[in-house]
Amino acid sequence: MSLLLEVALKTSALFLLALLSMVMLRNRSAALRHCVLAATFACAIAAPAVTTVTPAWHLPVPAAWLPNAAESSIGFTSTQPDSNPIAQQGASQTVRPSGARISWIQALIAAWLAGAMAFAGFVVTGMWRIHRLGRAATPIVSGAWREHADSIAAAYGIGSAIQLLHSSHPTMLVTWGLLRPRILLPSSATAWPEDRVRVVLSHEIAHIRRRDWPILIAAGLLRSVHWFNPLVWLAYRRLRQESEQATDDLVLERGVAAAEYASHLLAVARETVRHRHTWSAATAIAHPSTLEGRVRAMLNHRLNRTPLTAIGRWTSMVASISATVAIASGGVSTLGAQAESAVVASGSVAATRTVDGRTQVELRDATVVVGDATITADRMRIEVPAARIAKPAAAAAAQAKPGAINGVLYDQLGGLLPGAKVTLQQQPAGGRYETLTDRNGAFTFTLLPSGDYELTTALPGFATVTNLVKVDAGATLERSITMPMGTLQEMIQVIGPAGGAPTVLSARPANRPRPTPETRTFFTGGVGGQIRAPSKIYHVNPIYPSEAGTSSDVIKLTGRVGIDGFISDLREVERRTSATTIAHDAFVASALEATKQWEFTPVLLNNVPVEANISITVNYSAR
Repeated sequence: MSLLLEVALKTSALFLLALLSMVMLRNRSAALRHCVLAATFACAIAAPAVTTVTPAWHLPVPAAWLPNAAESSIGFTSTQPDSNPIAQQGASQTVRPSGARISWIQALIAAWLAGAMAFAGFVVTGMWRIHRLGRAATPIVSGAWREHADSIAAAYGIGSAIQLLHSSHPTMLVTWGLLRPRILLPSSATAWPEDRVRVVLSHEIAHIRRRDWPILIAAGLLRSVHWFNPLVWLAYRRLRQESEQATDDLVLERGVAAAEYASHLLAVARETVRHRHTWSAATAIAHPSTLEGRVRAMLNHRLNRTPLTAIGRWTSMVASISATVAIASGGVSTLGAQAESAVVASGSVAATRTVDGRTQVELRDATVVVGDATITADRMRIEVPAARIAKPAAAAAAQAKPGAINGVLYDQLGGLLPGAKVTLQQQPAGGRYETLTDRNGAFTFTLLPSGDYELTTALPGFATVTNLVKVDAGATLERSITMPMGTLQEMIQVIGPAGGAPTVLSARPANRPRPTPETRTFFTGGVGGQIRAPSKIYHVNPIYPSEAGTSSDVIKLTGRVGIDGFISDLREVERRTSATTIAHDAFVASALEATKQWEFTPVLLNNVPVEANISITVNYSAR
């Protein structure tokens, strides 16, 4: 979540900078402004990748904005078909409730994904509709349209062939395509006068020369991802406006009279309004929402229509890339218990020390309030401006410098773990500090009194790790911590006595060979912690052993799910039973016999199959 928050904040900063630059470039040509916006969208697309590779500076945000650690375990559940012969004979399987709760962070992510998929669907639907109309259209291979198109394309320096398509739609006039550009003409185009044919083709082929279609599609997809961000919507709307105005400028530069161009544009727009067509993922000559501004710009002879030069293009790209690297290199860090936002600090002053005009104060029986959080400790060292603390009646001798702890969290494949909760508790009952790892999986605690501490790291899906560390006065302790994955949990209930064959989830051929596991068992580095729990693809339900009589028992087994999906090292781990030894051994044998046949899809960590521990509880109960 911290990475998503970083990308959202940095994208907002990038587009805010681009929109401000539009004000500064208002007297420059539309082609230059369009180039700046297009470069901004390209850089925004690359921002997540740049964020992960550039050195980081940190942007402090409240810790409450970031997710809290939940129960450190992963789990799965298996279900039986409704027609369960064992259940009909008295045995049944129940699933242990997972106990997971949907946090507001998860709800926000779900809403973001739903919105992104919906808006991306609009883009894909528009592309599909244009493709369908193009397939149904008739190619124009000769005549006045073909001759004008070839002549204008040669004047624009376009070497690739442009396909002209005549559709049955009354007003659909659009251009799309990158390697194979196409112009879709409406059914009424054959009746247009020659001047309108020349003006319309000049406009559409200018779009092809400027490559506006792929730019708008890429910008539309990015807008789908950032659908919640009004700055992205404003930038996208401005991109379309500058695209049309820059295209108009290019047509006017070819010698088309402004009044003639405007009259033909208005004629096409009137037909479009009469036959409103649905949105499409292509460029069109007349959009009613921008028509008035375009006509006003055409008739303004003082407007700057200078074509975009190579220097201007490269300058815009370099400026956008520089801004992206500067913004993307920022990181999100939390305002922890030791931030300078503490508004109340109380306690007995044991010692003070002034460094560079600031006073380090060691307090006994200290209480520090940071926002809504309150921190208490037997001894605590804080740093405040010298003018904000009362002089002690009798200063104690100068104490030793405080210590610090720096650390990085990794998963078992070496992936970095951002967003993990790190807790530091001074022993035996001192101060407590909390923070979250940044996007590089790193955390820092500073201004720590010397002594022993308990360092605890927690992240959903991983086992909680606790380390005992010692902080020496004036020293910085460096720690690299590897967090193992949590344990899979499965609970089965068997009610008996009942006989018969065990129940399976799916038919399985006899003597089916085990699948060959995937050979790739490495991770290339970067952000890790991506766990996909397995799904059970073959299940055998334990049966109630006849020799157990009417006894009840709970059998707890442990094992490992291998990368081939089978359980190995399966054994009993806990023996707490009131049943007889004979009955208990029968229950253990029944549980082992069934569970050793289970098969799962591989557990994936960072998209790499790995082994995982599994804990299985089988409850046997009599009727």
